[in-house]
Amino acid sequence: MLSVNNKLIPIILVIPGFWFSVSNSSIAAPQSSQGVMQINNSPPKRRSKIVESSRAQIIPTDTDGDAASESRDEIIESESEIKSESLLSQALEMANSIKDPQRKATVLSDVALQYAAIGQIAKATIILDQALETARTIEDPPTKISVTGAIAVKYNTIREPERAAEILGESWAEIEAIEDAETQTSLFTEIALKYAEIGRSEQAREILARSQQALEQAAMPVPNFPFQPTPLAGGLTVGTRVFSGLNSENSLDLNVNLEQQLATDSFDIDLSFRTDFDSDRTTDQRRNRYFGSASYVHHFDKRWQYGVRTIFLSDEDENINADWGFYTGPGINLMRKSRQRTLDFFLGLGVEYEDSLGKSNDFDFPVIPVGLIYRDIYFEFLQFSQELFYTFPVSDSGDDRLLSRTRLSIPITKRWSLSSLINYIYRGIPPTDKPSSELNFTTGLTFSFN
Repeated sequence: MLSVNNKLIPIILVIPGFWFSVSNSSIAAPQSSQGVMQINNSPPKRRSKIVESSRAQIIPTDTDGDAASESRDEIIESESEIKSESLLSQALEMANSIKDPQRKATVLSDVALQYAAIGQIAKATIILDQALETARTIEDPPTKISVTGAIAVKYNTIREPERAAEILGESWAEIEAIEDAETQTSLFTEIALKYAEIGRSEQAREILARSQQALEQAAMPVPNFPFQPTPLAGGLTVGTRVFSGLNSENSLDLNVNLEQQLATDSFDIDLSFRTDFDSDRTTDQRRNRYFGSASYVHHFDKRWQYGVRTIFLSDEDENINADWGFYTGPGINLMRKSRQRTLDFFLGLGVEYEDSLGKSNDFDFPVIPVGLIYRDIYFEFLQFSQELFYTFPVSDSGDDRLLSRTRLSIPITKRWSLSSLINYIYRGIPPTDKPSSELNFTTGLTFSFN
């Protein structure tokens, strides 16, 4: 008991590991001085900061144990918060160790909500910001939109509705950029529901109307012509070879391919470079090879077309300084099962120029070109293309040429694939002391972009 102005006041005595509640009546009706004592011999695993800050606390009370009970509840609640924060700290550490951006963003946003639940709103906001930045690194657009939409709702949960609406607005714009109508419909509906969840009914109705438009578009048959435009796509292939023995050899191959299909036009550019080193050579131990081709095709309808094509070659190993051709003429599509599966035939008129050992400044006109281009996808992932291009000068048919280019690509990930490129060239009249046929095989990794 504590004596204040000759009155006894009940107290609560708090000691680490124990708490004592001593209750008594007023001085007018004294009881036993021993009072009432309750002991809890099972201390919590982690003591609260309130307990550890002092050896004892004296809490006055004016009713039978009410203040003492409230104080005990505060202590227990404080200890519970400390335990929760410790667990959340461990969960946050584990979330940051996740490599997959989709899973990492989802777990981080869940941890953020738990921090908000124990009143740490500032910490929750920081973690949600981190989750959002992680979600924005997801490569697959539909997955990224779904994950960022879920995070937007959680911003609203921690009382940041404007931020939530801003994120959903960004997702809306990204959905508009998606070409597939069915995917658009699904994502529009998903984002509309999230707008409704954060209380933005007007935006929800507006985006549901846009979803209906996408649904109607998805139900319409895709026209064969004009073609569905595609974004600029391509890839960079890198291959290398190193040999060391009695002599040293190494080579580096680079290939860049770009293509795009528009409504009535298509473009294709292919550039290759090879540098080859051989220590056994007495001269020019390092020799380079350059190859390039470009084509433009205008489609009158789904079958008939008109194209322009140019090819350039320079090969120090074959004693070719420059070999250039320009060709133009009509073409016809022989088969079109899809954008990835086509067979086209080309026939035209052209001009050729060659500067090589034994054929200095050789100019031929007119030249008749015949081309066959086939593209396909096997097993829904293996990409294959084959080009055959045969030319012969009208004035000298013996100086004919055949160019064959075969490309095979096997995806490893969304961006990377294992590629093989085979170039075969036949010349009716080759450079001096060089064979008529030349075969170049390149294999390596390709990074695709679009």
